[in-house]
Amino acid sequence: MRVALIGDSQSEALWPRVKKLLPPNIEVVLTRTQRGWAESHYRNEGLLAAQLAEAKPDLVVIELGGNNATLHTDKYRGAVSWMLDAARNSAASRVLYLGPAAATKEPYASNKIWTRAAQQAFFAEHPEVVWMDSFP
Repeated sequence: MRVALIGDSQSEALWPRVKKLLPPNIEVVLTRTQRGWAESHYRNEGLLAAQLAEAKPDLVVIELGGNNATLHTDKYRGAVSWMLDAARNSAASRVLYLGPAAATKEPYASNKIWTRAAQQAFFAEHPEVVWMDSFP
């Protein structure tokens, strides 16, 4: 199985731990993390769709949602839809989307509360994607 791992600064610590736990028959073919980025940053950068298509993962794991201070619901839904399209177009048969990590300081705590609610509503309409609420 081939896996792609996409995320933000939370993933800088998470992905190395995930990789250590994976069995030897799972190959990580793409790892992207970017400090301070939301879904819209990946979309605006314009590289992820091609990187995923080249990697040809079976599973795409996305951990994002802590950097959405400037987003509103429509813009956020568009950015998440773009991420999912990029994953699907890569030939991935499965997508796992991890909700935002918990934060205790402002403005991050409020951003993540909003993002959690937005993700919960969005992924209720997309049962083909496994959404994991990462709040404690």
